[in-house]
Amino acid sequence: MARRLQDSGIRRHIVTLRSWLTNSSLIGPRSEDDVLAIAQAFPLEGKSPADWKGCCEAISELRGLHLSAGTRLADHLVARCGRMLLEPTETETAVEFQLGTVWILEVAEIEPATRSAPFGMINRLQWLNNAWQARRYGERLKIMAA
Repeated sequence: MARRLQDSGIRRHIVTLRSWLTNSSLIGPRSEDDVLAIAQAFPLEGKSPADWKGCCEAISELRGLHLSAGTRLADHLVARCGRMLLEPTETETAVEFQLGTVWILEVAEIEPATRSAPFGMINRLQWLNNAWQARRYGERLKIMAA
């Protein structure tokens, strides 16, 4: 598969290619050229260039909606938490919203080297102590906004 994509002009790390195939949360490749190269490498019977162009447009629209939702979430966090978001803290803060809990925390460090990781770990909070995590979720902490 990687060789076939490479022959179609896609030069991506194997982790990226694997993510395209296995990550059901992925919106789609970022580049329209990548989508069109995938279409060339793995043609689907009955699909025209216009169909693939429509696919690219759908990916772009969905990505825009996703970014818009993230901006709205940030606006809601600022409205509920105010300056507290900018103050250093030693502990995590859980903010309850109707659809779920948002955890606010300060990052202690970022590893200098990149490494491969299962997609379920990427951009997700990694709890070092599962008992602590269960207790935190069980408490259903709520924050009262100032």
